Amino acid sequence: MSNLVNTPFGKGMTFSEIEKCREVTPADRKAILDMSDPQAVQTLLMVTPPRPKAITTDEDILMVLRGINFNAGSRSEDMVSLRIWLNAKHIIVSQNLPVRSVDVIQERLATYATPVEVMISLTDEIFNRIESHISEIDGRVDEAEDLALENPDQKHRAQIMNFRRELIALRRYLLPQRETMMTLSRSTSKLLSGDDRETLTNQYYRAARICDQLDALRERLSLIQEEITAILSDRMNKNMYLLSIISLVFLPLGFITGLFGINVDGMPWTGTPLGFVIVCGLCIAAAGFILAVMRKQKWI
Repeated sequence: MSNLVNTPFGKGMTFSEIEKCREVTPADRKAILDMSDPQAVQTLLMVTPPRPKAITTDEDILMVLRGINFNAGSRSEDMVSLRIWLNAKHIIVSQNLPVRSVDVIQERLATYATPVEVMISLTDEIFNRIESHISEIDGRVDEAEDLALENPDQKHRAQIMNFRRELIALRRYLLPQRETMMTLSRSTSKLLSGDDRETLTNQYYRAARICDQLDALRERLSLIQEEITAILSDRMNKNMYLLSIISLVFLPLGFITGLFGINVDGMPWTGTPLGFVIVCGLCIAAAGFILAVMRKQKWI
């Protein structure tokens, strides 16, 4: 079954979508090769998702982008790979997992006149979804921060760690994607007009802002995690301090009771009924003396 879907648009233009690049038929591969070139075919049909990049010539543009993975059962930080090749008449979009941005562009295909317009609109849609997802993460971080600082515990600390892992994964793909947009904005390809380069430059700035936002969020999460760690450490230190005080108070009491508990001749007050009261008084006096010394030293 063919995985290559060709849709005409504009005046003699063709939008080709490879729905599952791992399952293309020999006929699909030949059709793609007839439209593009061997290097483009290799990238478009690569099994292992390549990192974001852009290669431009006067006749064509080959680029790889990453989009947010909204597919069921997948983690959003495992970004989907989208490979795009275009020339003056054709644009080929290759994916192995469904990408919502591509579906949106297909619905608007009748409004575009050239493959470059499709490419620019597609990258814009991808960045829209990335920004929306990061804003959602920002909101969840706000909620997690309030809960974590109100009642810090290991559960909230683990939640902050999960946020950091998600941001690190996103940043791993979005940093080279920023460089990809810079390469496109500086391209001298004849396919791009001055207005196209200006639009791509704005998209580069947009990608840079997204990366800056990720860095700011990651730094914020680090500060939250440090604050939680400090609060938990302070709480543990207070508990250990309390246990130390209790141990210090009861240490001489244990010595006194141990001393008077030995079974040898010569122990004082063994013949008087007030012996137990006297020993209790000594214990109370020793405890009071230790507490007084600790208070004087401002230990308590």
